[in-house]
This record gives sequence, structure tokens and C-alpha cells, in this order.
Amino acid sequence: SSYSFCTLLTHTQYQKMVKFDASLLRYLDEEDFRVLAAVELASRNHEIAPSMLVEKIAGLKAGGARKRLRWLLKHNFLMHECKYYDGYRMNYMAYDYLAMRTFVKRSGLAGVGNKIGVGKESDIYVVTDDNDRELIMKIQRLGRTSFRTVKTNRDYKNGRQLHGESWFYLSRLAAMKEYSFMKALYEEGFPVPEPIDQNRHCIVMSRVDGYPLRNVAELKHPQKVFKDAIDLIIRFAKYGLIHGDFNEFNLMITDEEELVVIDFPQMTSTNHPNAKMLFDRDVQCVHDYFRRKYKVEFEYKPELHVDTERQQSLDKKVMATGYNKKDESMLEGLLEVNAVQAEAEDWDSDSDETEDSDSESGEEEKAVDVGKAPVLSKEVLEELNVPEEPRENDDGKHEDDDEEEEWDSEAEERRKQEIKLLKQQKKEAAKDAASTTSTRRVKRKANPNISISESGESIVNMDNVKARVKGILRREDYQQVLKTCKRNPQKPGDKRRTKSDINSAKRDLRAENYY
Repeated sequence: SSYSFCTLLTHTQYQKMVKFDASLLRYLDEEDFRVLAAVELASRNHEIAPSMLVEKIAGLKAGGARKRLRWLLKHNFLMHECKYYDGYRMNYMAYDYLAMRTFVKRSGLAGVGNKIGVGKESDIYVVTDDNDRELIMKIQRLGRTSFRTVKTNRDYKNGRQLHGESWFYLSRLAAMKEYSFMKALYEEGFPVPEPIDQNRHCIVMSRVDGYPLRNVAELKHPQKVFKDAIDLIIRFAKYGLIHGDFNEFNLMITDEEELVVIDFPQMTSTNHPNAKMLFDRDVQCVHDYFRRKYKVEFEYKPELHVDTERQQSLDKKVMATGYNKKDESMLEGLLEVNAVQAEAEDWDSDSDETEDSDSESGEEEKAVDVGKAPVLSKEVLEELNVPEEPRENDDGKHEDDDEEEEWDSEAEERRKQEIKLLKQQKKEAAKDAASTTSTRRVKRKANPNISISESGESIVNMDNVKARVKGILRREDYQQVLKTCKRNPQKPGDKRRTKSDINSAKRDLRAENYY
């Protein structure tokens, strides 16, 4: 039966067998999708979604969820497992149908055609909308045996480590990241397909009226196509991005020999530590392909940060790999420092000009000798309510300066005395705490097996000792009874003997008044 067959398969073996078949979509009703969505929600916190939790989330009538689960299991939407508890595991077929249902409601998806491409990470299908326009649906298929080094080759969590995430979750992250890249590039005028919609692990985009570059045997103008490819790499770098897999498999060419770029999950920022290596690898891939396929060699090899000048920060907008908030704050700090330095230079130049003008005016004032100001007497100053100017001592210092120095010295002495008092108070407090902890007695629980008489002698409490011994014996006998109860003999005679042994053991326990 399908039930026993599904339980024998592992998760990866089951995924290999499942193929995308859209013919069953017409037979699924609202309750089926409700149960599938319940399994999806329960799988976020469980490797195997418990049956009770699925029924609770689905919220169907009594027995309705179980009936739908059996039907979905029969048609290979789910996999049943009961090793630790009764539960279900979702496969890619169920995930595909949930995404397609969303596209039907939201984007007007009307039909699914043939598969036109298979990669190590995704499958490509032709679909149509309500207006009979042909579109492309890309379905991420992470977890295949041909590409499982996702942790080392892809950064779907923006630098965070992977901790046992499911392939469904990683496929959804890959689709979201590629859709964000495609949308940002399309808005900036790059030759990429038009992104239409994204849900879960699927992306719907416009179909390019062209052919993969690897399938084109001859080109009318190979020099022009080569130049366009190199210019695209440089243009990506000017916007702060590096494709990372720029080769003939991810380039499409139209009848007018215009290039269109596809496949963006591996794009990185020009701030990445390996940015130069990735940029040079993309350039070298283009050189190798044209030399191998069209027997054409070129000498022009641009270099990162030399032939590319950053114009925009598109990597900041899409949070590409290698660009994080720390780099953003550092960049903003450098920009602020440069702005402050520019303002300081302008200020220095203005101050130099004012100093020159002040020096010229000072020279003119020196030329006009006005003479020294007259010294006024104390009586005149008192009548005018003007404070008297401080007099100078023999050392050349004012009297007020001496008073300030004396006041400063007195304040320092007071501060030193306060510090000494605080240190002494801390030492005394520490000594008091040590004395209290040493004299403090630890209260111990009284031993119930020993009682103290009026004369002060310790006497053994035999009643308490007997009760404890009986409790120990009772637990041991009860454990022995449990062991005998847990036996699973297969012969009827052994079962009867086991029952008689259990009954006799119970009678013995009752006779000894253990209960």
C-alpha cells in the first residue's frame, strides 16, 4: 500500500521520486489546501508535523482533517512517519501546489506547460496567464545530491550560520533573494527578465525571446557580443555588484545579438573580501568561452577598482553578500570625516584671509600714535562704580592669582582627606562583613532518625527507621511487579503464568501490610 511504501522511504529518496505534475491541481479543493497549509505551519517548528497539531491548525470538522491527510498521502503530497510520534512530512510537490495556488489568485496564472530547463538548484517551466501570455516559472530545488554545498557556496542568511534549516526554508530564501536582485536590476535598466511575482520557492518572470548563448554555434559579430559582455560586468561593478557566475550558461542572446543576464542568487558586493577574485573569474570565463567556441581572442581584461568607478550603491539596497550594516556605518563615517575635513580646510582658508586683513588694519592703527591711556585714581573709580584693576606683586603676578592658587591648594587637600575617609570606611565595612559571616551559624535540618532526650542524650527513633525500611522494600517490590507487567510473552501459557505471578505478588504484598 502507499502507506507502508511511504514509511519505508527516506526524505531525500522521496524527493527524488516526486515530479511536478499540475494535473492534480483541478482536483484539490479548499479543505485540501487548508490541510497542506496546516502541515506547512506545523513544519516550521517540527521536523515531522504532529497529526494532532495539523488537525488543530486546519480547524476542520471531526474527522475531516484525517480524511484529507489520507487522500493527500495517497497521491504523494505528504509522507507519513510514526517512529517517535504520529506525524506527516511535506515534500516539494505539496510546496509547489501551495505556491501555484497563490499565483492563480494573485497573478492570474492559468496554465503550466513543459519543463524547458533543469539546473543543480532549480527547474524552469513555461506557464501562461489569463491573457495567454507565455511566462517563465522558476522553482528552486535546493537539496539535490548534485548541489548540497549551500553552506559554503551561498549566503542566503546574510552572514548568519545555518543551524539545520530545512531545504524548503533555504529554497524560499533563495527565491526571495533572486527576486529582489532581479527587481532592483530591472528598475535600473539592466538587461534582465521582468520580475512579475514571487511566492515561497517559486518566481514568475517574463519569457526572454532568445536562446542560451551556449547553444549558439556562430555569431555575426563576436567582437560586439564580447564587448557587450565585458561592459555588463563593468556596469554591474559600477553599481556595487558582481554576478559571480557570469558565463555562457547564464547569458541569453536575441536575434539582434543582444545579451540578457539570468540567474542571480550568487551575486555579491564589491566590498566582499573575495570581490577581486570573483570579478576576475567572470572576466576570464568570458575570455575562455569566446576562445574555445568562436576561436577569438581578446587582450582587454578590466580590473576591479581600476576600470570601475562606483556610481550607485545597489548592493546596499538589496543587502548583497559582503555588504552589511557595519560596512555601511564605516562608509558613512568616512564620508562624514571627509566632509568635516573639507569644511576645516575652507575654514582655514577663510581664517587666513581674515588674519591678513587684520594685520593690515593693525599696521594702519600703529601708524596713528594715540598715546597711552591715563591711569585713574581710586576715588574716581569708586565714584564711577568701576572695580579696581588687580595690582602686580614684586614677582610680576597679580594678587587675585595668588588668592586663586591658595584656594586651589585648599580644595585639593580637602579632596584628599575625603578620599582617605572613604577608604577607611570601606575597610571597616569589609571587616564587619567578614566577622558576621564567620560568626554566622549554618542551620541544619534535624535528623528524623535521632531524637534528643531531656537529659541531652541522643536516642534512635526506631519507629521512623522501620517506616523508612518498609518504604524502601515497598518500592523495590513495586518495581519488580512493573517489570513482570512489562513482559510481552507470545504464548498463551506464558501469559497465564505471568498473570498468576502478578496476582501472587500482590497477595503477598497485601499480607505483609505494605499497602
